[in-house]
Amino acid sequence: MSARILLVDDEKEIRELFKSFLEDEDFIIDEAENGQEAFNMVVNERYDLYVTDVFMPEMNGVEFMKILKMLDPDAVVIIVTGYDNMEYTRQALDYGAFRFLTKPVKMSEFRSVINLGLAERKKLSHSSPAEKLQRMKEKLNTNIELRERLFRKLQNFLLNMEKIQPSYIEIGGPGSKEKIWGKFFSSFKPIPLDNSFTQDEINIMILSILSNSQIDTLLEQKKIKSNFEFKAGETLYRYRLFIYFEMDELVIGIKTTRRSIINLEQMKFNNNVLNKLTFKNDNSGLVIVCGPAGSGKSSLVDAIINLNNTYLSGNIFVLTDSLEYIHESKNSMVRHQEIFRDVNSVTEALDNCLDYNPNMIVIQDIVSAEILESALKLVDAGCLVVATLRSKGVIEAIYKLLSFYPPESQELMKRHLARSLGAIVCQQLLPTSQNKMFPVKEILLNNDQISQIVGSGNIDEVYEIIQRSKKQGMQTLEQDLVAAVRSGLISTEFAIEQANKQKLIKDMLQYS
Repeated sequence: MSARILLVDDEKEIRELFKSFLEDEDFIIDEAENGQEAFNMVVNERYDLYVTDVFMPEMNGVEFMKILKMLDPDAVVIIVTGYDNMEYTRQALDYGAFRFLTKPVKMSEFRSVINLGLAERKKLSHSSPAEKLQRMKEKLNTNIELRERLFRKLQNFLLNMEKIQPSYIEIGGPGSKEKIWGKFFSSFKPIPLDNSFTQDEINIMILSILSNSQIDTLLEQKKIKSNFEFKAGETLYRYRLFIYFEMDELVIGIKTTRRSIINLEQMKFNNNVLNKLTFKNDNSGLVIVCGPAGSGKSSLVDAIINLNNTYLSGNIFVLTDSLEYIHESKNSMVRHQEIFRDVNSVTEALDNCLDYNPNMIVIQDIVSAEILESALKLVDAGCLVVATLRSKGVIEAIYKLLSFYPPESQELMKRHLARSLGAIVCQQLLPTSQNKMFPVKEILLNNDQISQIVGSGNIDEVYEIIQRSKKQGMQTLEQDLVAAVRSGLISTEFAIEQANKQKLIKDMLQYS
């Protein structure tokens, strides 16, 4: 495929000379007579090579290159000038000029520099994601205007999104088809916008948001969570970021963080449940808040923190890889630590907490035996530990916790979990016919009977105990779905579709 070259010069004779020579070399040539015209062309086009004069009306060559590098950071630019001006030369070098040629240009030298430039562009286009990101990071350090421009563009974009309020946004990667996608209730669809982001802009935005250590983690683990915030007027806007790779390109997911907290007392939890969720009277135990993605786990956890912070006096630690809500200390002292920012790992943070006399510790996700073991150590030391887990039901949650261990270790783990477990609350968010979301829950509260069953390994028997213990505050998902049907919130068909035990809920709906 023939290379594409853009010639930018206000002298028509020079452009025609270069064009005639390059077309003989089988290149595809476009022309612009000043920097402004060239900029208008490259907004939606990319070239393999740019050859530009310095002194031109409307926008000179250095100004054009500065803006070009914002759109295409790997652009290879050859500067051609008849003037020896050190200030322009210094600026051009700062913005990443590839080579300088002085008029009158020798065609043999021109051919050589053109070939070198195209070879450089080819090398850049085939570089690894790590190399590409490193180059962009270096460009950010020398081009403050680029960083500020993209910050303003991202800020204005997010302010516009506040008006239509998608619950989640994704930008970048080949799968996006150069569109911005948003989630509205259960529908995920493109958002119609006049101005999107190029992939290079997305990459640079991500680099400008992350710290050096976070960039290293992103390159090593191929994903990272972070936060982004800015102030507009008197309002602080804060977002959770989910960054990952798709076919060597970066994708950024954006989720609006909560600016208010649900009141746990208004969610009609039984007092027995509320007691399990607090460290009142030195109550300890492992509380698991689980559910699928987008089920409101984080909202529920923040409500639990707020309940303890409002009514009890103690020391609360919140450990997460990206803070969604920052709690102000009320009756309790609440400390927040971000993984990779304040501590190196979840297990390190949990082990450190043993020295700080905490009453309550909150961790985002249990994803390994190491994290679970560290959490259980804190429970043994008298702490209330609240953690999230991806699971659709109580039974599945218990099995998932045990699955972190090899079979030969699971018997010991069953006994440890049986005595340490405080409660499991599994939640799902379901849409009503009025396009509103409401929670349905499955709740387990540990007691002597539950502890004995879990310790013996007869996990499936737990469901029947929950079913019979509604007065104590426990309930199955199917019981809550039936209640939602009886209240007219959802249809019978939808309830059956969402149930973990579809045959059972059909019988419940038929005979209850």
